Amino acid sequence: MPKFFFRVECRGQAYQDEAGEVFPTAAGADDHARRIAAELGRDYKEVTVQVLNEQGTEVLRAITATLPPESSDY
Repeated sequence: MPKFFFRVECRGQAYQDEAGEVFPTAAGADDHARRIAAELGRDYKEVTVQVLNEQGTEVLRAITATLPPESSDY
C-alpha cells in the first residue's frame, strides 16, 4: 500500500510530515487531509494541507478558509 505525507501550512508556517501514513488509495489520503484541514481550520483563518506521495510529488491538496463572522453596527 502506498504511503502518503501531509504537509501543513498555516499562519505563514509550514510543517512537514516526517513519518507519513499508509492508505490503500489516494481517496483515503484525501479524506485524511480534509479532516486535518477541518480540525485546524477551527483555530486558523486559512489552512492548506498538501498530500505528497513517497517521491515527494503533490498528489492532492485540501484547503480550509475560515472567515471571521461579519460584524454588525446595528
